[in-house]
Amino acid sequence: MKKYNFMEKFVTGNKKNVLVVFVIDILFASIFTTGCMSDYMEQLDEYYNEYYGETETETETIVLNERQKKILRKKGLPTDYYELNPYYMLEITRCEEMLEYLDKKYNSTFVYVDYSTGNLGETLDAYDENDPNKGLITVETVEGDEFKDDYDSVKLGYEIEDEITSYFDEHLGKDRTKVYCSCAIFDEKAEEEFEKCSSDNCIFINGEGKDYDEIEQSVKEFCDWIMAKNRKYESGFNFFIQNEEQFSMTTRENYGDMTGEQGYEQRLMARAKVDEKEIEISRR
Repeated sequence: MKKYNFMEKFVTGNKKNVLVVFVIDILFASIFTTGCMSDYMEQLDEYYNEYYGETETETETIVLNERQKKILRKKGLPTDYYELNPYYMLEITRCEEMLEYLDKKYNSTFVYVDYSTGNLGETLDAYDENDPNKGLITVETVEGDEFKDDYDSVKLGYEIEDEITSYFDEHLGKDRTKVYCSCAIFDEKAEEEFEKCSSDNCIFINGEGKDYDEIEQSVKEFCDWIMAKNRKYESGFNFFIQNEEQFSMTTRENYGDMTGEQGYEQRLMARAKVDEKEIEISRR
């Protein structure tokens, strides 16, 4: 049985498509030069053979689901699969496969945010429809056609944020801190959820009406508190003491910008190493 050849059918099936192929040739000229275009077309053939079967006769009509159509509408593209160019045919198929992977793994429904391919590989960003405030989850392709994601790290990061926020609500006053945590789990099989992971934390403190020495003392006590919990990981803490205006401007979307010198008035850096029983605090 003859395998379906995407490019052959695409060109011979519709004369108008020759122009599209020419445009694709230009868009992917750099890929041709690196020898990657043949791999890309082989992948297209693979998907078409999967959906059409290994004969030249199409046996199934592809109808996109509502989630796929919503993605295409967001991009300003047709919602009919056969009106898409080859690149978007492949992209919308891969997006759904990666979203279905998340749906099945976490028994929930995930919402598309972004999809990209490049030197760093193929990735998709999404969020849990039932927990939209818990940040973006990234899915990426690993060996073969398998997927992996960072959902556990994202969830752990939010738990750490809530814990740190609760501490400073009690010791500095409610709603005077904003905490943003970047977390990585090194051993997903660890018995304790906070074991064998690393987190870097940006903690923004509204210093309006507070004495700086009082805030610095609270930071030291916080580090003692972390050590007393005997966490089996090393955490980095960056404290940015802000005025009222700076604090009100700081959000999850822009907090990276607020770590620049114009985003705060004073900065403290602390690193707690539980295993070495030491705390290092430096002022900037």
